[in-house]
Amino acid sequence: MSSESYSNKLYKYRVWENAYHKRLLTHNEIYFSSIVSFNDPFEGIIPIRYDLLSEEDILKISTRLTKRKYPGIKHKKAKSLAKRNMLKSPRYWENYGEMTGVQHNYRIENFGIFSLTEDPHNIVMWSHYADSHKGICVGFDMQEFDKCCNTIFTQSGLIIDLHKIEYKDKFPVFERDKMSVEDHGVKPLITKSEYWNYEKEWRLISINNKSKFPLRIRDGIICEIILGCRISDKHKEEIIEVLRRKKSKITLFQASRKDSAFYLEFNRIEY
Repeated sequence: MSSESYSNKLYKYRVWENAYHKRLLTHNEIYFSSIVSFNDPFEGIIPIRYDLLSEEDILKISTRLTKRKYPGIKHKKAKSLAKRNMLKSPRYWENYGEMTGVQHNYRIENFGIFSLTEDPHNIVMWSHYADSHKGICVGFDMQEFDKCCNTIFTQSGLIIDLHKIEYKDKFPVFERDKMSVEDHGVKPLITKSEYWNYEKEWRLISINNKSKFPLRIRDGIICEIILGCRISDKHKEEIIEVLRRKKSKITLFQASRKDSAFYLEFNRIEY
């Protein structure tokens, strides 16, 4: 996964009544969602500015694409063919502008996202993502998660990496010639408006997850469960029963309102 610095634990808010959410705990299953299901209307649409490329940059890119199309072609011949296409086709320049839509569709079809947060105490996220405090917050041991990514997922042909969201106060400009190959695919998926910075989000991003199947993580990765301050007794007992059947011990907490501040306290529950 990413070498960026993160806490050993990251968290996921879940709704216990949601069958898919419940399987995270009952079956160790995680789902990588498409960006089309997210609530931010700007999700993944920040364009790569092909229109800012110089003729020289476009020629370089076109030459590389020509080599891919015609394996074994000599560099000089590929460059000449690319240049001829640029000069002869009046729509050649427009095609690079259209690449924005092509790339966006590619991300929708090939990239999956599993969102996490640094902050299990966030009152707003408990309200939005955990059934108005009636759900749960799941803590993950990211060192164990890293080991899982390097073995099980890699063997499945998936590329999974962890990225910290970059929050911007201005709409960013992504210039194609100043971006690495990885940035070209991922940067629009990890850049959001500063309005979202309260979420302190990290994203596990999967590539090649076209079938959108759930991935099963091993025991020991889920290390902590926090019960919402409004969780029902019924759901609390259901969760405790699931935890009792686990091979690895998971620490359990009950969230409650602090009397003298807008803050959630977590008290450990022995089960």
